Amino acid sequence: MKTTVVGVREFRLRMARYFSSSTTIAVTRHGLTIGYFIPTKGLADADDVSLKIASKPLSSLLEAKSVDALALAPECKAARKRPSRTK
Repeated sequence: MKTTVVGVREFRLRMARYFSSSTTIAVTRHGLTIGYFIPTKGLADADDVSLKIASKPLSSLLEAKSVDALALAPECKAARKRPSRTK
């Protein structure tokens, strides 16, 4: 994997670009490496896929019972506002 070496000031200046990149960045101060920035863009995609897979059984269950998930939202919101019984 390719690593790009940049100084602290450059890293701060171009941070948004580095966040959207897939290249590992070695951050230096006075010529010494002080840290690495390793983008996790691919991991976020994996999290999305995992969430979609996990939500399929719930979607199937709601569909089988003819329940509209959006109609449940106000009830769920109200339940979160109620004080918890467990302590």
